[in-house]
Amino acid sequence: MFETVHERRASKDQSSGASPAATDDRSSVESDRSSAHAWLIAGSLGRCTEMNAHLERFQHGYTSGTRRLVADVVRMFRRIPITANQVTAAGFALNIISAVLIYRELWVASGVVFLLGSILDVFDGAIARYKGEESSVGAFVDATVDRIAEGFVLGAIALVFARHGNTLALAAVFAALVASFLTSYTRARAEIEGLDGISGLMARAERVVLLGAALLFAPLGGPVLPWAMYLLAGLSAVTVFQRVRHVLAQMRALDPR
Repeated sequence: MFETVHERRASKDQSSGASPAATDDRSSVESDRSSAHAWLIAGSLGRCTEMNAHLERFQHGYTSGTRRLVADVVRMFRRIPITANQVTAAGFALNIISAVLIYRELWVASGVVFLLGSILDVFDGAIARYKGEESSVGAFVDATVDRIAEGFVLGAIALVFARHGNTLALAAVFAALVASFLTSYTRARAEIEGLDGISGLMARAERVVLLGAALLFAPLGGPVLPWAMYLLAGLSAVTVFQRVRHVLAQMRALDPR
């Protein structure tokens, strides 16, 4: 009546005809399976870390190359009397125009205008650095305007999907918008803490390329634009996860408690 768990287990083994050797064999097999499972998990994590490192090096390469190209162009047109704030305002205006064109389903025109506005968004920072106009106010305004412009463009796409009754694609746009804002927020919050928040697959530049390509190819019809939104939502969500993991790893390294 008051037998222990060990006694009940031994009694069960005896009643089932299991010998101590067989029990040891089962324990050994289970241990081997656990070790193999742990090895597979460790190997998968190692491959993911290595892949992320290669991806970050690739992103750093084309980002640095783009910045050098933009800096060279700015130096060529250094005599043009234009300020970084004016370029920011022009880029924002083009993005709003693109949103209006998207709502009217003028896809190619909206894609061209969107890409032009996004290119200007790259040049405003370079102009500010070249002319010595860099300031925390300018950086804050630029980042805020970028989020508003992105919201207008994705919002216009969402309205088109709502008009056509495509609920799933509409939900994907909403998810992409939330994830894109979180991507920017995690970086900003990390930098406030003095940490590196630049990590992940789909930063601002990658989102612009994907969205611009989707708009230009949307006239082909079919699921081009919806599938582009599914891809944008999924990759943006992955980017949020990558940035959160990257920042938390830095925090744990600084404070391992």
